[in-house]
Amino acid sequence: MRKQILLALGFAVSFSAPLSAQTLRPVPEYFAEAIFASSMAASLAELCGAVQLDTETISARREALLERLAQDGFDPQNAMAQMQDPTGQVHALQSAFLEKYPLESATQAQVCTAAISEIGNETLIGSLLSEVPYEQ
Repeated sequence: MRKQILLALGFAVSFSAPLSAQTLRPVPEYFAEAIFASSMAASLAELCGAVQLDTETISARREALLERLAQDGFDPQNAMAQMQDPTGQVHALQSAFLEKYPLESATQAQVCTAAISEIGNETLIGSLLSEVPYEQ
């Protein structure tokens, strides 16, 4: 289970190498949090049938993120090429999440508990998820 979550994070953090390391700016914390939250939400939704990605919220948050990046002087269409590598920041967020929810060798029920807890606690990850309506 953890391997699947880590793989999803790995794909989210990969980006094209910038042209010049001298011009790289630090990764804004809000951007690292967005990378982590979107990756983790996608992993939780994939591994737990009781939740799904909230595509409307994701779309709205993406637009707000792009606007904020532009306000901070980044080219929103190529922001990661202008930033230092966010891997360290994302790994720190991942470690904190896995401390909170020990999901290594987790069952689907444990993953669902984490996902539903994130929704209930109104975290950034939880805001990107919604519970799947139960049909009888």
